[in-house]
Amino acid sequence: NHRSTSSEETANASSEAGGSPTADGRHGKRTQRTPKRYAEHFDHIDAASDPKRQVPALTVRQVHDRLDLIERRRPLYAPWQSGLAAGLACAAFVFLLGGGIYDMVGAFVGAGLGQWLRRRLFAKHLNQFFVTFVCVAVAALACTGVLRVIGLIDPVALQHDTAYIGAMLFVIPGFPLITGGLDIAKIDFPSGIQRLCYTLAIILMATLAGWMTAFVVHLNPGGFEPLGLDPLLNNCLRFVAAFVGVWGFSILFNSPQRMCLVAATIGAITDTFRLIIVDYGLPAEAGAFVGALLAGLLAAGWRSSVRRGWLPRYLDYPRICLTVPSIVIMVPGMYLYRAMFHLGQFDTQLALDWAFRAFMVIVCLPIGLAMARVITDKSWRYDV
Repeated sequence: NHRSTSSEETANASSEAGGSPTADGRHGKRTQRTPKRYAEHFDHIDAASDPKRQVPALTVRQVHDRLDLIERRRPLYAPWQSGLAAGLACAAFVFLLGGGIYDMVGAFVGAGLGQWLRRRLFAKHLNQFFVTFVCVAVAALACTGVLRVIGLIDPVALQHDTAYIGAMLFVIPGFPLITGGLDIAKIDFPSGIQRLCYTLAIILMATLAGWMTAFVVHLNPGGFEPLGLDPLLNNCLRFVAAFVGVWGFSILFNSPQRMCLVAATIGAITDTFRLIIVDYGLPAEAGAFVGALLAGLLAAGWRSSVRRGWLPRYLDYPRICLTVPSIVIMVPGMYLYRAMFHLGQFDTQLALDWAFRAFMVIVCLPIGLAMARVITDKSWRYDV
């Protein structure tokens, strides 16, 4: 499983960094792949953990050759496409958090511009912590600027001080955050600790940039005003928003379109169900666990359907590529930011309160996925 998560995460991280030479060393247009061939590229990710498949051992040279191919692979999506996906994902995220139309517009513009700039800067191989700080600041300022312009027409837009938090959620490193927890569940502490420390560093830079921007432009995130929607309509809109959000984050992970749509379908079902049960009084932490567990079970059911021949073979995507994008939208980015915001104001009681709220939700997400793997995967069920 360690090889499984690390290979995919490395591919995603390298592809998000921007354009790179092709395999023969030339800079050129990326050759088109059929969906089936691209699906076969992901086939090696789960091969090592499948007891029914005999996979020959890899030498150190072969491992380095595979990593070189991953590093040289050009991203599937241009910077503007990635920015558009980030804008749509963060706008959907804001709605799921309770934001309205003005909040969504601000988050769309801020996150889109921030992710576009992030891809451009990563292509120049700049330090990723520096890039994270700059792009979050740009996203927050762009979101605030858009709302100020709208406020010239409708002064109500000036009251939406919380929208900029949604504009910076595109930098939350969901893949290493979730896979780090899964590594801990598999007693792979070195990989798990490394990923979680990397995640903590990125989150620290992002929240620090957001807090400094809020301090400069005098923002006070007090939360979103209730929309007052009919419960049935609200849940239908949640389903659509969750679908768009997971689809957008899957684009950021450089997944092919069919994989994005499958993950988005799973995410729409699980996140809508999570929000409904939380509305009925279930604690947010338990809701995160149930949502992640359901996502893992649905992904296992999808793969089982492919293996039984009910779905085309080229749709046999690894579970990690479906489950992680589908629950990234459950990561409590607003909780994390509020913890840093209150810490910057030396309000340690509220800072600790929001930090522990975020911690409990974050811990429950990989636990839910791990529980689903234990139920459906023999290699996870036993310590061998």
